[in-house]
Amino acid sequence: MARNVVNYSAGQTTTNEQDEGWRGGGSRERHFLLDNITDPQLEAFRTGLYSYYRLGMDRFIEKPDEARAAIMTALTGIQKAAVTRPSTLFARAFFDAKSDEIANIFRTSQDQQMKQQARDHAHGSGPDEFSQIPDST
Repeated sequence: MARNVVNYSAGQTTTNEQDEGWRGGGSRERHFLLDNITDPQLEAFRTGLYSYYRLGMDRFIEKPDEARAAIMTALTGIQKAAVTRPSTLFARAFFDAKSDEIANIFRTSQDQQMKQQARDHAHGSGPDEFSQIPDST
């Protein structure tokens, strides 16, 4: 179904110009985003993303320690996908968008091992904002 949308959209225009973002001419376009969404090798990313939001962020206010543990598991899955497919658009976009948020989530943690684990996951996966996670509280 998603592939049908891409194929249909690639042929449609609202002006006389073609929108190359649907054709797959570059690695940061909608065509490759769909490939990342449907790629079986990126199942760990999709599972990790679900865990990040549903089991982590949705529960963070009520049970922050449990939520942090779920987020850590999610980051493990996302990092696994990034290692499997290092040039994946999903992993880059996720860490670009969420680095500040993740740093803030772990900044207030009392668990020093978890803070270190968050820094270890982030090393090489995303921007340097993860360095904002302090060593101690």
